[in-house]
Amino acid sequence: MVSTAALAFGTALMGVGAFVYVLVVHIEPQPGYPAAMSYALRWLGLAVATAGVLLGSAVVAAALLEGVG
Repeated sequence: MVSTAALAFGTALMGVGAFVYVLVVHIEPQPGYPAAMSYALRWLGLAVATAGVLLGSAVVAAALLEGVG
């Protein structure tokens, strides 16, 4: 039987990762801050978004494999 809690958690993680990605993609350098800080924040956000999507995918895959086996 597939664990619905694990599926829901994994799907939520993937959604949060996609949401963070959308927010981070549109970051533009601000006049009062150095441009390097905006670029560093963009890379950090992309890393968080990627980790969220990958971890969510792993949780969903584990939940589905548990249901198969």
